[in-house]
Amino acid sequence: MPYEQAHAPIYGYMKGWKHTIPLHLVHYARTFSIFKVLNTLKLGKVLNVGGADGYHSYLLERLFNADVTTLDTNNHALSVANKRYGLKIKHGSALDIPYPDDEFDTVLCIETIEHIEDSERVVFELLRVARNHLLISTESFFDSEEQKQAFLCYIRETHPQFFRSNNPIKSGDVAYFTLRDFDRLLDGRPFKIFAQFSNKHMEVLGNIAEIRRHVQAMTSNLTPSKKTKIILHCPLSNCESNPSPLTEEALLESIVADSPFFPIKIDEEMRREDEENISRIEHWHSEKAYAITVPAGSTPILTIDEHGARGMSLSWLTTENLERSPMFCTRRVTIEPQGHTPERATPWEHQLHILTGQALLVEPGRTTTLSPGDTIHIEPNHIFQIHNETENRLIYLDIIPSISTLFGR
Repeated sequence: MPYEQAHAPIYGYMKGWKHTIPLHLVHYARTFSIFKVLNTLKLGKVLNVGGADGYHSYLLERLFNADVTTLDTNNHALSVANKRYGLKIKHGSALDIPYPDDEFDTVLCIETIEHIEDSERVVFELLRVARNHLLISTESFFDSEEQKQAFLCYIRETHPQFFRSNNPIKSGDVAYFTLRDFDRLLDGRPFKIFAQFSNKHMEVLGNIAEIRRHVQAMTSNLTPSKKTKIILHCPLSNCESNPSPLTEEALLESIVADSPFFPIKIDEEMRREDEENISRIEHWHSEKAYAITVPAGSTPILTIDEHGARGMSLSWLTTENLERSPMFCTRRVTIEPQGHTPERATPWEHQLHILTGQALLVEPGRTTTLSPGDTIHIEPNHIFQIHNETENRLIYLDIIPSISTLFGR
Protein backbone atom coordinates (compact mmCIF):
# COMPACT_ATOMS: atom_id res chain seq x y z
CA MET A 1 0.00 0.00 0.00
CA PRO A 2 1.19 3.60 -0.43
CA TYR A 3 3.02 5.44 2.31
CA GLU A 4 0.84 6.74 5.13
CA GLN A 5 1.60 9.16 7.92
CA ALA A 6 2.34 6.79 10.80
CA HIS A 7 1.81 7.50 14.48
CA ALA A 8 5.10 5.81 15.31
CA PRO A 9 8.42 4.99 13.56
CA ILE A 10 7.12 1.95 11.65
CA TYR A 11 9.42 2.67 8.71
CA GLY A 12 12.54 2.27 10.86
CA TYR A 13 14.80 4.82 12.47
CA MET A 14 14.71 8.01 10.38
CA LYS A 15 13.35 6.18 7.33
CA GLY A 16 10.89 8.48 5.66
CA TRP A 17 10.61 11.56 7.89
CA LYS A 18 7.45 12.86 6.23
CA HIS A 19 5.75 9.51 6.67
CA THR A 20 6.45 8.94 10.35
CA ILE A 21 5.62 11.42 13.09
CA PRO A 22 8.91 12.96 14.34
CA LEU A 23 10.60 12.21 17.66
CA HIS A 24 11.38 8.59 16.94
CA LEU A 25 13.25 8.24 20.24
CA VAL A 26 10.24 9.28 22.29
CA HIS A 27 8.00 6.75 20.53
CA TYR A 28 10.61 4.02 20.89
CA ALA A 29 11.19 4.76 24.57
CA ARG A 30 7.50 4.96 25.45
CA THR A 31 6.72 1.74 23.58
CA PHE A 32 9.68 -0.07 25.13
CA SER A 33 8.55 0.92 28.64
CA ILE A 34 4.95 -0.12 28.00
CA PHE A 35 5.99 -3.46 26.56
CA LYS A 36 8.29 -4.17 29.48
CA VAL A 37 5.18 -4.00 31.68
CA LEU A 38 3.08 -6.05 29.25
CA ASN A 39 5.86 -8.63 29.07
CA THR A 40 5.23 -9.53 32.72
CA LEU A 41 1.49 -10.19 32.24
CA LYS A 42 -0.56 -13.05 30.87
CA LEU A 43 -2.46 -10.95 28.33
CA GLY A 44 -5.13 -13.22 26.89
CA LYS A 45 -7.65 -11.45 24.66
CA VAL A 46 -6.66 -7.79 24.20
CA LEU A 47 -8.53 -4.58 23.25
CA ASN A 48 -6.38 -1.60 22.22
CA VAL A 49 -8.57 1.49 22.73
CA GLY A 50 -7.50 4.43 20.61
CA GLY A 51 -5.18 2.13 18.68
CA ALA A 52 -5.05 4.38 15.60
CA ASP A 53 -3.09 2.80 12.73
CA GLY A 54 -2.15 -0.29 14.67
CA TYR A 55 1.47 0.20 15.74
CA HIS A 56 1.10 -1.20 19.25
CA SER A 57 -1.47 -3.80 18.22
CA TYR A 58 0.91 -5.14 15.61
CA LEU A 59 3.72 -5.40 18.17
CA LEU A 60 1.41 -7.22 20.58
CA GLU A 61 0.63 -9.82 17.93
CA ARG A 62 4.22 -10.11 16.77
CA LEU A 63 5.91 -10.27 20.17
CA PHE A 64 3.32 -12.01 22.35
CA ASN A 65 1.14 -13.80 19.80
CA ALA A 66 -1.79 -11.95 21.39
CA ASP A 67 -5.38 -11.93 20.12
CA VAL A 68 -5.78 -8.17 19.63
CA THR A 69 -8.64 -5.94 18.46
CA THR A 70 -7.91 -2.29 17.62
CA LEU A 71 -10.68 0.19 18.49
CA ASP A 72 -10.72 3.77 17.19
CA THR A 73 -13.09 6.49 15.97
CA ASN A 74 -10.94 7.16 12.89
CA ASN A 75 -12.09 4.93 10.05
CA HIS A 76 -9.09 5.78 7.88
CA ALA A 77 -6.61 4.83 10.62
CA LEU A 78 -8.48 1.57 11.16
CA SER A 79 -8.37 0.86 7.44
CA VAL A 80 -4.60 1.38 7.46
CA ALA A 81 -4.24 -0.95 10.47
CA ASN A 82 -6.22 -3.63 8.70
CA LYS A 83 -4.59 -3.33 5.29
CA ARG A 84 -1.03 -2.86 6.56
CA TYR A 85 -0.98 -5.49 9.30
CA GLY A 86 -4.13 -7.54 8.82
CA LEU A 87 -5.31 -6.50 12.29
CA LYS A 88 -8.80 -7.01 13.67
CA ILE A 89 -10.45 -3.60 13.84
CA LYS A 90 -13.58 -2.08 15.35
CA HIS A 91 -15.00 1.41 14.93
CA GLY A 92 -16.04 2.84 18.28
CA SER A 93 -15.47 5.44 20.97
CA ALA A 94 -13.74 5.10 24.32
CA LEU A 95 -16.82 6.82 25.75
CA ASP A 96 -19.08 3.98 24.65
CA ILE A 97 -17.07 0.85 23.90
CA PRO A 98 -19.20 -1.43 21.71
CA TYR A 99 -18.53 -4.65 23.65
CA PRO A 100 -20.22 -6.37 26.60
CA ASP A 101 -18.84 -6.42 30.14
CA ASP A 102 -15.65 -8.40 30.80
CA GLU A 103 -15.17 -9.10 27.09
CA PHE A 104 -11.37 -8.74 27.14
CA ASP A 105 -8.69 -10.07 29.45
CA THR A 106 -6.50 -7.00 28.92
CA VAL A 107 -7.48 -3.47 27.86
CA LEU A 108 -4.92 -0.88 26.73
CA CYS A 109 -5.39 2.87 26.41
CA ILE A 110 -2.10 4.34 25.20
CA GLU A 111 -1.72 8.15 24.99
CA THR A 112 -5.46 8.55 24.38
CA ILE A 113 -7.19 9.42 27.64
CA GLU A 114 -5.71 12.94 27.76
CA HIS A 115 -7.48 13.81 24.49
CA ILE A 116 -10.99 13.07 25.83
CA GLU A 117 -12.67 15.53 28.15
CA ASP A 118 -14.88 13.06 30.04
CA SER A 119 -12.09 10.94 31.52
CA GLU A 120 -14.44 9.59 34.18
CA ARG A 121 -16.61 8.02 31.49
CA VAL A 122 -13.56 6.70 29.64
CA VAL A 123 -12.18 4.91 32.70
CA PHE A 124 -15.63 3.53 33.53
CA GLU A 125 -15.85 2.01 30.04
CA LEU A 126 -12.28 0.66 30.13
CA LEU A 127 -12.95 -1.05 33.46
CA ARG A 128 -16.29 -2.38 32.27
CA VAL A 129 -14.87 -4.37 29.37
CA ALA A 130 -11.61 -5.42 31.11
CA ARG A 131 -11.51 -8.71 33.01
CA ASN A 132 -7.92 -9.00 34.28
CA HIS A 133 -5.75 -6.01 33.36
CA LEU A 134 -6.17 -2.33 32.51
CA LEU A 135 -3.13 -0.42 31.28
CA ILE A 136 -3.17 3.35 30.65
CA SER A 137 -0.27 5.53 29.56
CA THR A 138 -0.24 9.33 29.42
CA GLU A 139 2.20 12.23 29.28
CA SER A 140 -0.37 14.47 31.00
CA PHE A 141 0.68 13.50 34.52
CA PHE A 142 1.62 15.81 37.40
CA ASP A 143 2.86 15.42 40.95
CA SER A 144 0.11 17.60 42.44
CA GLU A 145 -3.04 19.54 41.64
CA GLU A 146 -1.14 22.80 42.16
CA GLN A 147 1.48 21.75 39.62
CA LYS A 148 -1.20 20.72 37.15
CA GLN A 149 -2.91 24.12 37.36
CA ALA A 150 0.44 25.92 37.09
CA PHE A 151 1.22 23.97 33.92
CA LEU A 152 -2.08 25.00 32.31
CA CYS A 153 -1.37 28.60 33.24
CA TYR A 154 2.14 28.37 31.78
CA ILE A 155 1.20 26.90 28.42
CA ARG A 156 -1.73 29.28 28.07
CA GLU A 157 0.70 32.20 28.30
CA THR A 158 3.72 30.70 26.57
CA HIS A 159 2.53 27.99 24.16
CA PRO A 160 -0.76 29.19 22.64
CA GLN A 161 -0.33 26.63 19.84
CA PHE A 162 -1.26 23.97 22.40
CA PHE A 163 -4.73 25.45 22.68
CA ARG A 164 -7.65 25.05 20.34
CA SER A 165 -8.15 27.94 17.94
CA ASN A 166 -11.91 27.90 18.50
CA ASN A 167 -11.57 27.74 22.28
CA PRO A 168 -8.42 29.31 23.80
CA ILE A 169 -9.42 28.08 27.27
CA LYS A 170 -9.15 24.39 26.38
CA SER A 171 -5.80 22.96 25.43
CA GLY A 172 -5.30 20.28 22.79
CA ASP A 173 -4.91 17.80 25.63
CA VAL A 174 -8.11 18.32 27.60
CA ALA A 175 -7.48 16.03 30.58
CA TYR A 176 -4.59 16.10 33.06
CA PHE A 177 -3.97 13.73 35.94
CA THR A 178 -2.40 13.27 39.35
CA LEU A 179 -2.27 10.14 41.49
CA ARG A 180 -5.30 11.45 43.37
CA ASP A 181 -7.20 11.80 40.09
CA PHE A 182 -6.46 8.19 39.14
CA ASP A 183 -7.41 6.96 42.60
CA ARG A 184 -10.77 8.68 42.17
CA LEU A 185 -11.28 7.50 38.58
CA LEU A 186 -10.45 3.91 39.51
CA ASP A 187 -12.78 4.11 42.52
CA GLY A 188 -10.10 3.09 44.96
CA ARG A 189 -8.91 0.01 43.08
CA PRO A 190 -5.20 -0.70 43.65
CA PHE A 191 -2.86 0.25 40.83
CA LYS A 192 0.83 0.66 40.12
CA ILE A 193 2.53 3.33 38.09
CA PHE A 194 5.71 2.99 36.07
CA ALA A 195 7.92 5.60 34.39
CA GLN A 196 7.83 5.99 30.63
CA PHE A 197 11.11 7.75 29.81
CA SER A 198 13.35 10.69 30.61
CA ASN A 199 16.02 12.71 28.80
CA LYS A 200 13.88 13.61 25.82
CA HIS A 201 16.26 14.34 22.95
CA MET A 202 15.53 15.63 19.49
CA GLU A 203 17.27 12.65 17.88
CA VAL A 204 20.69 11.01 18.03
CA LEU A 205 22.93 9.75 15.28
CA GLY A 206 24.65 6.40 15.02
CA ASN A 207 24.00 2.80 14.07
CA ILE A 208 20.95 0.96 15.35
CA ALA A 209 22.89 -0.58 18.25
CA GLU A 210 23.74 2.92 19.50
CA ILE A 211 20.12 4.00 19.11
CA ARG A 212 19.01 1.01 21.19
CA ARG A 213 21.51 1.83 23.91
CA HIS A 214 20.19 5.37 24.00
CA VAL A 215 16.57 4.20 24.28
CA GLN A 216 17.57 1.78 27.04
CA ALA A 217 19.25 4.63 28.92
CA MET A 218 16.13 6.78 28.53
CA THR A 219 14.01 4.10 30.20
CA SER A 220 16.25 2.71 32.96
CA ASN A 221 16.33 3.37 36.72
CA LEU A 222 13.47 5.89 36.70
CA THR A 223 11.08 6.97 39.41
CA PRO A 224 7.63 7.88 38.02
CA SER A 225 7.09 11.64 38.12
CA LYS A 226 6.07 14.65 36.09
CA LYS A 227 9.41 14.40 34.27
CA THR A 228 9.08 10.78 33.18
CA LYS A 229 5.38 10.54 32.19
CA ILE A 230 3.65 7.42 33.43
CA ILE A 231 2.21 4.00 32.69
CA LEU A 232 -0.59 2.86 34.99
CA HIS A 233 -1.41 -0.82 35.53
CA CYS A 234 -4.63 -1.72 37.34
CA PRO A 235 -4.87 -5.47 38.06
CA LEU A 236 -8.50 -6.59 38.26
CA SER A 237 -8.71 -10.36 38.76
CA ASN A 238 -6.97 -13.60 37.84
CA CYS A 239 -3.76 -11.69 37.29
CA GLU A 240 -1.44 -14.47 36.27
CA SER A 241 2.08 -13.52 35.23
CA ASN A 242 3.49 -14.26 31.80
CA PRO A 243 4.85 -17.82 32.00
CA SER A 244 7.48 -17.20 29.30
CA PRO A 245 8.47 -13.54 29.18
CA LEU A 246 10.85 -12.26 26.54
CA THR A 247 14.24 -10.93 27.52
CA GLU A 248 14.64 -7.18 27.66
CA GLU A 249 17.14 -7.40 24.82
CA ALA A 250 14.64 -9.24 22.60
CA LEU A 251 12.00 -6.58 23.29
CA LEU A 252 14.41 -3.78 22.54
CA GLU A 253 15.63 -5.29 19.28
CA SER A 254 12.07 -5.91 18.08
CA ILE A 255 10.78 -2.42 18.94
CA VAL A 256 13.78 -0.28 17.97
CA ALA A 257 14.13 -1.27 14.35
CA ASP A 258 16.15 0.16 11.49
CA SER A 259 13.90 -1.35 8.83
CA PRO A 260 10.16 -1.11 8.10
CA PHE A 261 7.72 -3.14 10.17
CA PHE A 262 6.03 -4.50 7.07
CA PRO A 263 7.12 -5.24 3.49
CA ILE A 264 7.60 -2.03 1.55
CA LYS A 265 9.88 -0.82 -1.19
CA ILE A 266 12.02 2.06 0.06
CA ASP A 267 12.16 4.25 -3.02
CA GLU A 268 14.22 7.33 -3.86
CA GLU A 269 11.74 9.67 -2.19
CA MET A 270 12.10 7.93 1.15
CA ARG A 271 15.89 7.71 0.83
CA ARG A 272 16.04 11.42 0.04
CA GLU A 273 13.86 12.27 3.03
CA ASP A 274 16.07 10.16 5.26
CA GLU A 275 19.23 11.84 3.98
CA GLU A 276 17.70 15.30 4.46
CA ASN A 277 16.68 14.46 8.01
CA ILE A 278 20.07 13.00 8.94
CA SER A 279 21.73 16.11 7.49
CA ARG A 280 19.44 18.31 9.56
CA ILE A 281 20.19 16.36 12.75
CA GLU A 282 23.92 16.42 12.04
CA HIS A 283 23.75 20.20 11.65
CA TRP A 284 21.73 20.50 14.87
CA HIS A 285 24.33 18.48 16.79
CA SER A 286 27.28 20.30 15.25
CA GLU A 287 25.84 23.68 16.20
CA LYS A 288 25.57 22.62 19.85
CA ALA A 289 29.33 23.18 20.14
CA TYR A 290 28.96 26.91 19.47
CA ALA A 291 27.16 29.93 20.83
CA ILE A 292 23.71 30.57 19.38
CA THR A 293 22.94 33.74 17.45
CA VAL A 294 19.35 34.83 16.92
CA PRO A 295 19.54 37.44 14.13
CA ALA A 296 17.55 40.62 14.59
CA GLY A 297 14.12 40.32 13.04
CA SER A 298 14.38 36.55 12.57
CA THR A 299 11.65 35.66 15.07
CA PRO A 300 7.99 36.35 14.24
CA ILE A 301 6.03 39.05 16.03
CA LEU A 302 2.91 37.68 17.70
CA THR A 303 -0.07 39.86 18.54
CA ILE A 304 -1.40 39.09 22.03
CA ASP A 305 -5.19 38.93 22.04
CA GLU A 306 -5.45 37.66 25.61
CA HIS A 307 -8.21 39.18 27.74
CA GLY A 308 -6.87 42.24 29.55
CA ALA A 309 -4.11 43.00 27.00
CA ARG A 310 -4.15 46.12 24.85
CA GLY A 311 -1.67 47.02 22.12
CA MET A 312 0.62 44.15 23.13
CA SER A 313 2.85 42.00 20.91
CA LEU A 314 5.93 39.87 21.51
CA SER A 315 8.70 37.86 19.86
CA TRP A 316 10.35 34.77 21.31
CA LEU A 317 14.11 35.42 21.20
CA THR A 318 15.23 32.19 22.85
CA THR A 319 13.12 29.09 23.38
CA GLU A 320 13.95 25.61 24.53
CA ASN A 321 13.09 23.85 21.27
CA LEU A 322 14.51 26.18 18.63
CA GLU A 323 17.52 27.77 20.24
CA ARG A 324 18.31 25.06 22.81
CA SER A 325 17.97 27.02 26.03
CA PRO A 326 16.93 24.40 28.59
CA MET A 327 16.82 26.77 31.57
CA PHE A 328 14.96 29.91 30.49
CA CYS A 329 13.15 31.66 27.63
CA THR A 330 13.48 35.28 26.58
CA ARG A 331 10.68 37.33 25.02
CA ARG A 332 10.83 40.84 23.57
CA VAL A 333 7.55 42.55 24.48
CA THR A 334 6.20 45.65 22.72
CA ILE A 335 3.45 47.81 24.21
CA GLU A 336 1.93 50.47 21.95
CA PRO A 337 1.05 53.95 23.32
CA GLN A 338 -1.76 53.75 25.90
CA GLY A 339 -1.48 49.97 25.90
CA HIS A 340 -0.88 47.48 28.70
CA THR A 341 -0.32 43.83 29.55
CA PRO A 342 -2.98 41.75 31.29
CA GLU A 343 -2.95 41.90 35.06
CA ARG A 344 -1.44 38.60 36.11
CA ALA A 345 0.13 36.54 38.86
CA THR A 346 2.02 33.56 37.50
CA PRO A 347 3.49 30.62 39.47
CA TRP A 348 6.93 31.40 38.00
CA GLU A 349 9.23 34.40 38.23
CA HIS A 350 9.71 37.12 35.61
CA GLN A 351 12.79 39.23 35.00
CA LEU A 352 12.02 42.35 32.99
CA HIS A 353 14.55 44.70 31.40
CA ILE A 354 13.38 47.97 29.81
CA LEU A 355 14.94 48.63 26.39
CA THR A 356 13.11 51.71 25.06
CA GLY A 357 10.29 53.89 26.34
CA GLN A 358 8.87 54.41 29.79
CA ALA A 359 6.74 51.91 31.66
CA LEU A 360 4.54 51.89 34.72
CA LEU A 361 4.84 48.79 36.89
CA VAL A 362 1.46 48.49 38.60
CA GLU A 363 1.29 46.36 41.75
CA PRO A 364 -1.33 46.21 44.52
CA GLY A 365 -0.74 49.38 46.53
CA ARG A 366 2.14 50.74 44.43
CA THR A 367 2.98 52.14 40.98
CA THR A 368 6.61 52.51 39.85
CA THR A 369 7.94 54.41 36.82
CA LEU A 370 10.53 52.44 34.83
CA SER A 371 13.03 53.86 32.35
CA PRO A 372 15.42 52.33 29.77
CA GLY A 373 18.08 50.24 31.53
CA ASP A 374 15.91 49.41 34.54
CA THR A 375 15.63 45.72 35.48
CA ILE A 376 12.79 44.26 37.56
CA HIS A 377 12.60 40.90 39.31
CA ILE A 378 9.03 39.72 39.93
CA GLU A 379 8.55 36.84 42.35
CA PRO A 380 6.23 33.92 41.57
CA ASN A 381 2.52 34.49 42.36
CA HIS A 382 2.98 38.27 42.55
CA ILE A 383 0.24 40.36 40.88
CA PHE A 384 1.56 42.91 38.40
CA GLN A 385 0.76 44.75 35.18
CA ILE A 386 2.86 46.83 32.78
CA HIS A 387 1.31 50.04 31.37
CA ASN A 388 2.53 52.40 28.67
CA GLU A 389 0.87 55.78 29.29
CA THR A 390 3.16 57.71 26.94
CA GLU A 391 2.87 58.50 23.24
CA ASN A 392 5.94 56.40 22.42
CA ARG A 393 6.34 52.66 21.99
CA LEU A 394 7.56 50.66 25.01
CA ILE A 395 9.87 47.66 24.43
CA TYR A 396 11.25 45.39 27.15
CA LEU A 397 12.63 41.88 27.67
CA ASP A 398 10.67 39.34 29.70
CA ILE A 399 12.77 36.35 30.83
CA ILE A 400 10.99 33.34 32.33
CA PRO A 401 11.95 29.73 33.23
CA SER A 402 11.61 27.13 30.46
CA ILE A 403 8.88 24.50 30.44
CA SER A 404 11.50 21.82 31.18
CA THR A 405 12.83 23.71 34.18
CA LEU A 406 9.37 23.99 35.69
CA PHE A 407 7.57 20.87 34.56
CA GLY A 408 10.02 18.48 32.95
CA ARG A 409 8.31 18.85 29.57
